[in-house]
Amino acid sequence: MSDHRPSDSDDSSIATAATRRRVLRAWAAAASIGVAGVTLPEQVAAQEYKDSGVTVNEIWTEVLSRLPDNWGRWGEDDEIGTLNYLDGEQAFRGMQTAMQGSPGEIEVFTLQPPYRGEAIPTPDEGDPTETGDPLFPTREPARRDQIVDDRHYEQGFVEPLEGGMKFSDDAFITRLFLQGSAQLDALAHVWYDTKKRPGQDELADERQGLLYNGFEASTLSTPHEYDAPVSGLRPADDPENDLEAVPEDYDPFSTDLVEHPVIRTWEAGRVGAAKQAEHGAVGRAVLLDVGRNGPDDLERSDVDGTRLAQGVGVELEHLQATAEAQGVSVEQRDILLVRMGGTEKTLDPEAEWTTEEPGLSFSEDLIEWIHENEIPIVAADNLAVEVLAEDVDPQEDLSDGLRGDVEDALGVTLDEPFLVTNPNHPALITNLGIPVHEIFLLDDLAESCDEDGVYGMLFAGAPLKIVGGDGSPINPIVVKPSRPDGGGGSGQETETSQGSGDGADG
Repeated sequence: MSDHRPSDSDDSSIATAATRRRVLRAWAAAASIGVAGVTLPEQVAAQEYKDSGVTVNEIWTEVLSRLPDNWGRWGEDDEIGTLNYLDGEQAFRGMQTAMQGSPGEIEVFTLQPPYRGEAIPTPDEGDPTETGDPLFPTREPARRDQIVDDRHYEQGFVEPLEGGMKFSDDAFITRLFLQGSAQLDALAHVWYDTKKRPGQDELADERQGLLYNGFEASTLSTPHEYDAPVSGLRPADDPENDLEAVPEDYDPFSTDLVEHPVIRTWEAGRVGAAKQAEHGAVGRAVLLDVGRNGPDDLERSDVDGTRLAQGVGVELEHLQATAEAQGVSVEQRDILLVRMGGTEKTLDPEAEWTTEEPGLSFSEDLIEWIHENEIPIVAADNLAVEVLAEDVDPQEDLSDGLRGDVEDALGVTLDEPFLVTNPNHPALITNLGIPVHEIFLLDDLAESCDEDGVYGMLFAGAPLKIVGGDGSPINPIVVKPSRPDGGGGSGQETETSQGSGDGADG
């Protein structure tokens, strides 16, 4: 394993800044983030593929529209997608896995990084080794404050309750972005201008914005009226958030905020976070520690060889090789936890921060594998699970059949790579209905797994019940059996009630 740290080179710093600009431009165009202290470039026209007259957006939309989907699988009103896989049988299977150890050999881990309110500077703003949160670095950090504490009693502003009890109270006093720490991306979070899907005859043939299961993207703009106003903060150019009479250069991500009475908000009317929160997620999970146990040809960024280097793409074959090296099998309906070392690197004051994180690479094979194995959740220790911006190679990443269908539909030959931002998000969230989980902190869990060779565990997690939310913070808990004498890297196999699985690794 390499001990090279690309962050130590000047060339890498320049490339990192360029990558950040590219990523921010793409994210701004997708209207998916709020930016603190960063001037976003103007939205640019869709990239044209070679000189064909066909844009990359058109090509990618055609690709996405032909990938596997779960639309209609659980009925036309389904709003929780692959969480439907996680029924009582899967909860039992997860509990079986956790109970393979004796009472003294059970470990419990929480996977959410802490909210501390510190800001991470951009590469051109300050020390790139500073750490903070949210770990989504372009969002403002959430800061809480004491509303009542001991000072208020000592100075006579608050009296003790009858009987003498005193209490403290606190609140977030800055915006708390719902996707900024360990988080669930709700099925309302992303969409694309898809085409009519098989079995969805009521949808029009022309392209339109559709969320998972065919719900129209316009349902994201569902108004919520309140009887009583509550003071809040909104961009100065549009304090009502109605997009009426805004200047031509209006920036919805502006941090120029004004206090304004809020009597109406907009929310996801369908497939929002609360729907997934009401169901929750309990099942058997498998940790694939690609940082430690992935193939040696994956470049590492630390001397210990446990973190993947910046920009490394993790392919399906790397996941499979990691599972084999760990002696663990990924079974039908397993929750997938992928560790690459991203979150712990961001929290490490000795490591340089960049947005060019390692992540899952797109391939049709990967999407098919996730679909065929009925994976209910994909979670990772980085910003987006996948590589943020990736050159998709249609010759390598698409099957001949899919590539041919796209070429025939658009009249273009796909023989060169093209850049796509967040290529896996719509394939997983919009098509398959998988609530992607991001920014997990997996280092303590991974160290335990490495010590005893146990990579199977019980996973239990649910986001906050935020009605209409596009996402939500989450602090998942895993319960893991352990072997005090070490396990030599092999998985324990035992019979389970899951007929399609090979057994629970514990």
